[in-house]
Amino acid sequence: MMRPGESQHAEAAGSAQQAVQRSGVQYNTFVGAAQARSVASSAPPLAVPQRRAFAARLRGRDDLLSEIDGLIWTPARRPRVVLVHGMGGVGKTTIVQTLAHGAAERGTKTWWVRAGSPDGTRAALHAVAFDAGALDSDFDHAHPSDVLWRALNSRSTPWLLVIDNADDPRVLSGEDRTLEDGTDWVRPPTTPYGTVLITSRDGRVERWASWMSMYKVTSLAPEVGAPCSWISRLTRDLTRRRVSWPPPWAGSELPPVARPPHLS
Repeated sequence: MMRPGESQHAEAAGSAQQAVQRSGVQYNTFVGAAQARSVASSAPPLAVPQRRAFAARLRGRDDLLSEIDGLIWTPARRPRVVLVHGMGGVGKTTIVQTLAHGAAERGTKTWWVRAGSPDGTRAALHAVAFDAGALDSDFDHAHPSDVLWRALNSRSTPWLLVIDNADDPRVLSGEDRTLEDGTDWVRPPTTPYGTVLITSRDGRVERWASWMSMYKVTSLAPEVGAPCSWISRLTRDLTRRRVSWPPPWAGSELPPVARPPHLS
């Protein structure tokens, strides 16, 4: 038979467990050290992906790269949270990947979070918290996002957190919070050493926060140097059944790694 105090404790524990079950991923206020470590262990790698794009993919982006890079390396007079947004395929990830590699090469601690799903995103942010210096015990009686930002803001050397493909901003905010509040997974750093870069297809201002710097990426005109213009021209010739290999217009533009077998 339970004593009154034990009964109240059991009821509280039951309510906490129900909250965890409803959340879909164990990340709410009641999560303890063991659960936090378990969630983090399911995260994908946090390393910046290898460069896979041709150098020409960045042609025409010099000004944008320089401006955002300046936010990373110039002491902040405003919060350094940058949103790079635009339609799919315009090169958002390539731009941010280039910036992330540049930061890492200069000694900046860099994490890359893939925001493809709510569970995966939050698991990765748990893992970032541990890698940034959080202890298991920090998760006892604390929301994981608070633990994450205490660890990040405590660092005394430059760091960069990239959140790629955050097409649904709600993934980064709690059920009862908004990004504007600055109290959930994405916040304005309180340290001059930190920067957050986010990519998203959603560029609606009202869905993000006023303390973010927003940069829209648009498609490049072919004459500016769209990197895969040779593909579009080859597709055109295939459609018109005028195919020879190599195409007479290809010249040095055609990447050697892209040469397929002879087409007849």
